[in-house]
Amino acid sequence: MEHARSDDTSPSSSPPSADPSSAAASNAPTHRQGRISATGWTAASELEYRGWVVEGKRIGLMCRGSPWWIGDWLLYGNARWGEMYAAASRITGYDPKTLRNMRYVASRFDLSLRRDNLTWSHHALLASLDRDRQRTWLERAAHDRLSVEDLRSELRAERRGGIEPPDEHRSLERLSAVSTVTCPNCGDRVPVPRPTRR
Repeated sequence: MEHARSDDTSPSSSPPSADPSSAAASNAPTHRQGRISATGWTAASELEYRGWVVEGKRIGLMCRGSPWWIGDWLLYGNARWGEMYAAASRITGYDPKTLRNMRYVASRFDLSLRRDNLTWSHHALLASLDRDRQRTWLERAAHDRLSVEDLRSELRAERRGGIEPPDEHRSLERLSAVSTVTCPNCGDRVPVPRPTRR
């Protein structure tokens, strides 16, 4: 199962003895930030390991945050000036359909409900649910470290009737009474063979 997020910042060789998180905690950067363009990233100077980690955290935050930022930006613009998708498309370079999706997801999750240990895509899968079910699924996805695909499969199984939670004490006779179960991955009904008696 793919994990939703990993905090492992250790290089394959042994890391330097300096704590890489201390640079992120300090307001004064210990290096010049790398240059970012629409097509790449380049280091502004020779980086030590600590600076490389800080740059990675900065880039990761931008990638994880940008759909939320654009969605919130659109919510503000639409509330203030009406629908702004054509102008927003010219400004951001995103197509209007993508922008509508970002705005919709941002509108469905208050800041207090958004989880920084899950991706925007996790939230997008849950956007159409009511707030209580969103909270339940977000907690489960974070606790079980569900990937986006795993979460999609779990939601699909729930919509198709789901499967009974595993019961270690279920007897073979009780299991044999079930004629089909729902596959949690694809949602198909799978027949359960009845045991043969000898």
